[in-house]
Amino acid sequence: MRQWRRRGYGRQPVITARRRGDFLQECVPDPSGTATTDGFTVLDNQSTGTAIIEQVSFYGDQHLQLLDAVVVPIQYDAIGSSEGWPPDSFSIDQPGVRWDKRVPAVDARIPPSSAKNGSRNLVIEARPTARPKGIAAGVQVLYRENGSQYELRAGIEFEVLIAKSC
Repeated sequence: MRQWRRRGYGRQPVITARRRGDFLQECVPDPSGTATTDGFTVLDNQSTGTAIIEQVSFYGDQHLQLLDAVVVPIQYDAIGSSEGWPPDSFSIDQPGVRWDKRVPAVDARIPPSSAKNGSRNLVIEARPTARPKGIAAGVQVLYRENGSQYELRAGIEFEVLIAKSC
C-alpha cells in the first residue's frame, strides 16, 4: 500500500516505494538494546531528474527508535530484514546489492530508476525501546526533486518483539 501526501508545488511525486509483503515482524531475543535491520523498502525514481532525500523517520511509531538509515544501490532484490546491524553477510552479499556503495539516507541522491541505474534500497537500523514490542505503521521519506518537496509514506507495519527466545 502506498500513501502519498504532496508538499509544495509542481508535478506529482516521483519516488515510489516497493515492499514485499504487508507486515514485517522481527523477533529480538536480547532485550538489552539489540538492533534489527529493516531493508524491505525499495525506492524507485520514476522521473527524469534526481531526487534528494531530506529526512527519514517512522510514523505511527511506539517504542521503536530509528537509529540509522542508509541508501544502497541494488539491481534485483532488496536486502530484507536481519537481526542486528549492519545486515548479515547473507543479505549484503546477494547479487546486485552494492553495500560498499551505501550512503547516509539524508542527502542521498536517488537517480532515475533504469536497467542501468537499478533502484535504491532504504535500509534502516531500528531498536525497540520498551517491552514487549516496538512498532511503526510505516516509513516516511521527505525528499526534494526539481525544486518541489514531497513526502513518501511506505505504509507497511514494522514490529520488533522483545523475547527471551524466538
